[in-house]
Amino acid sequence: MDSLKNTNKYFIYTLFLLVIAYPLFGVLDRMPIRLWDESRLAMNAYEMSRPGNWLVTTFEGAPDMWNTKPPLLIWIQAFFIKILGFGPLALRIPVAIAACITVFYLFRFLSKGIKDYTFGLFMAIVLLSSAGYVCEHVSRTGDYDGLLILFTTLSCLSFFNFIEKEQYKYLYYFFIFLTLAVLTKSIAGLLFLPALFIYAIYRKKVISLLRSGHLYFGLLLFIAPVILYYILREQYNPGYIKAVMENEFSGRYLKTLEHHNNPFDFYYKLIYEQHFRYWLPVALIGIPVGLLHQQIFIRRIALLSVLCIACFSLVISFSQTKLLWYDAPLYPFLAIITAIPIYTAYLYLAKQVADAPKWKRLLPVAGISIVFLIPYFSTTNKIARTPEYAENERVFAISRYLIKGIKEKVPLNGYKVVAEGYVPHIMSYIYMANEKGINLKRITSRELQPGDKVIVEEDPVKALIQQNFDFELLHNEDYVEIYHLLQPKDLK
Repeated sequence: MDSLKNTNKYFIYTLFLLVIAYPLFGVLDRMPIRLWDESRLAMNAYEMSRPGNWLVTTFEGAPDMWNTKPPLLIWIQAFFIKILGFGPLALRIPVAIAACITVFYLFRFLSKGIKDYTFGLFMAIVLLSSAGYVCEHVSRTGDYDGLLILFTTLSCLSFFNFIEKEQYKYLYYFFIFLTLAVLTKSIAGLLFLPALFIYAIYRKKVISLLRSGHLYFGLLLFIAPVILYYILREQYNPGYIKAVMENEFSGRYLKTLEHHNNPFDFYYKLIYEQHFRYWLPVALIGIPVGLLHQQIFIRRIALLSVLCIACFSLVISFSQTKLLWYDAPLYPFLAIITAIPIYTAYLYLAKQVADAPKWKRLLPVAGISIVFLIPYFSTTNKIARTPEYAENERVFAISRYLIKGIKEKVPLNGYKVVAEGYVPHIMSYIYMANEKGINLKRITSRELQPGDKVIVEEDPVKALIQQNFDFELLHNEDYVEIYHLLQPKDLK
């Protein structure tokens, strides 16, 4: 019996690794570095990886007062840049690893909670087939949210373990992960606290918790490193705390920043229409099934998940600034709720055929597999194709051309990229080219000179060149034109 149990365990683990591998790590470097916000972090991390100050994040050599979040992810990315060199993989692998740890911990947590690995496996497949989790800006690019989700999920589950097991080590784990969440994405790391407080009230643990010295020592463990970071950053970067207050607290929550003014139901529609479309009906069934389940562990983790989903979604819905990825921390808890009715159905079907011939006992597995096939392979197919949205074709045209040049498929040495405005996605590739010894730099249209060999995508710049210079068109592809500027037309 033990041998059979171990065989099933190893099979489930192998299946888990196969399920997780491609959605999180497949073709990670295929997409160009994204404009929002991956390229900003790319430049922050690249500049931090150079000799200098590891406390103050910089952008183009100056303290970054726009991206005011703490630098935990940037530190990790800078470390990977030193190991792998500057490129998309150094930015994205840390986030992919964080996502992998998130899914694996959830898998282990749920499997141990009911002593059945299939429940954890079902949750993992649901999460990895969720469009709101396996996507750009969350687990597939070098942005904050993948790492944030790791720490918010671990903090919530650590608090759950503390309440259920009454072991203070879990309370300390909770505060450690809460600290890391805040050092990843500031106040976003605290948004599950209302749900945890309500759960503690329900479990009648608030009074005993308030009487415990461990709570206050844990609070100190949380507050001290956070306050220390902000004080040190302000000392080396005067005005930083004011910028944080304006950007991340009063500004982002109470005012609409950068025109991201969406209605109150924005995230609910997003979940229904895009991010969790396939699984939402199952999740809705999972709420009553989970809350009324005969197993105590499932009832309680279902309640925690419902509270986390409800409280977090309300907090972000009241925020005046709403962005597509702000709902991302919800998906681990939505995956838990969704896995409950699937697991319950699986147990019921397995019980019905327990005494049947061996081939019939495989029917529940086959039936459940069909449920998972469509969303999972939809996710992997989307990753394999990596389609660029039509509106982004021009945005990343120069990036794609520079990637070719870095791979020595087109010449770049001695060329100049003409780009106006905010272009960190282009600057990232210029830095990569420079790291390989390629003499490439960015200029604006005001800096054009006879003799320049320039790479241009913007139509106004192309028109300016054609009106003011004699030129030789060296190359033309995908919105990008390469000019060799000759003499100015007004000198002829």
